[in-house]
Amino acid sequence: MPQTCTFLVCPRVRNTFESSLVLVMAFVTYILMIGTIMGMEDRFKPDVLTMTASTALFFMIVQVMFLRLGMYLLNINLQEPPLYLTDLIAYCGYQFVRYVCIFVMMMQLLSL
Repeated sequence: MPQTCTFLVCPRVRNTFESSLVLVMAFVTYILMIGTIMGMEDRFKPDVLTMTASTALFFMIVQVMFLRLGMYLLNINLQEPPLYLTDLIAYCGYQFVRYVCIFVMMMQLLSL
């Protein structure tokens, strides 16, 4: 009888929102980090936060659209295994985790 590993399951199969929560937190942190950097340079205005959020959301939507177009043009079968729109949004959303890490390192280097 084969043993199954129940704690290592694909996020699609689990009914938790842990990965989505990380992406939302990274998105909000990215916006706040931009505001912090602008504030450190004495160029902060409240409009910076709304412009950053809308621009980041727009480019994320454009990325998902290009991924879907590329999958269509390359004739990638989205049914086996099923690849949902939320998965593509999650893949595109992980860029904000990288941006936040880069901003933290940049702020640490600038403070030296």
